[in-house]
Amino acid sequence: MGASGVLHGLLILGAWYSQWLEPLRRWAMVLLISAKLVYEQTPFYSDADIASAIGGHVVVDAHLIGGVCALAWLLIHFFYSRHRRSQTQLHSD
Repeated sequence: MGASGVLHGLLILGAWYSQWLEPLRRWAMVLLISAKLVYEQTPFYSDADIASAIGGHVVVDAHLIGGVCALAWLLIHFFYSRHRRSQTQLHSD
């Protein structure tokens, strides 16, 4: 338990930082993975088929935690980079 959460986080980060994807595809990948994580939290989601295939239940909360951590990382990185750029511009003037 938990490895799949890390995997979902890495999928989001890998899609965002990919050098091979255009910006629109990066956004699409992050949004699609995020939509999957939201869907897993709804009452419409059932892991019965997957559970029978792997011999256990899927802990979708781990997927959500991994995805939220990746999105938090992206937000922190965005605001930190923006802050650094503004500080650099202030010192260069």
